[in-house]
This record gives sequence, structure tokens and C-alpha cells, in this order.
Amino acid sequence: VNATPVLDLTASTGYKNVTVGTEASYDTAKKAVSKYNFAVGYDAADFQAAAFLSDKLSTARIAYAHNLTSTVTVGGEVSRKLACGATSFALGYYTKLASGALTKYKIDNTGLLSLAYETKLANGEKANVSLQFSAADVSKPAKYGFALDL
Repeated sequence: VNATPVLDLTASTGYKNVTVGTEASYDTAKKAVSKYNFAVGYDAADFQAAAFLSDKLSTARIAYAHNLTSTVTVGGEVSRKLACGATSFALGYYTKLASGALTKYKIDNTGLLSLAYETKLANGEKANVSLQFSAADVSKPAKYGFALDL
């Protein structure tokens, strides 16, 4: 047992298609709030949108996803560090294959490309294979992963 724990508080509520949430952490050793974040989201039949204030309100982020069909979704995200003005963005594509497997693709403003393939196995287990590499500098080593959810 830790004599000086970090206390976490999260809360969210929703009404119809709108959800609002917040989280905060209090570090009892430092006697200070160590993090606080806020978010609001809207969920419609064909799109989802969200706005976030995170990192003690120092980062603003908006995200949007649009369901093109029942099996294809595209999306984007823009994030801005408010203190220094640094902005980043990412674009993504998600598709559900006829077999039930999922493929996901994402590229960000630095050229980092992420790919994932997820499928359910015969007994309900999930297998996921992922790959991430710099499309802007292919000399950098790629990262890859495999997960099995039993």
C-alpha cells in the first residue's frame, strides 16, 4: 500500500447524442493536482466528432470520423499545443472486410504510417498484427507488433 497515493477522479454524462467528460488526478505526495482534462463529443448516425482540452488545458484537440458506408470510416484529428503553437494532425482509414476482419491505416503530419489488421479466430480470440514506419524516412527501422486476446 502506497502511503501517498495519487487520487484519480473521472466523470462523464450524456444526453441524447452528446457526451461530456472530465478527469483529474491529485498527487497526495506533492499536494497538487497533477492532471486535468475535459472532453465533449457528438455521435450521429453517420459521423462522430469530439473536442478535447488535455495536459492541464495546454493541448487542444479536435477529431472527426465519417462513416462512408457500413464498412468504411475515414477520420482526421488536429492537435495544438497552446503554449508553443505546435500543431500536428493525422488522417485515418478503417474498413471491415467481408470476413469480419478489420484493417486500419493512419498517417500523421511527420509521415509516420501505422497499419493494423485485426481478426477473430475460431473460438472467439482476437489476433492483431500491426506495423509502423516512417514514410518520410524509410531508412528508420519499422516497429511491428502482434497481440493475441484470449
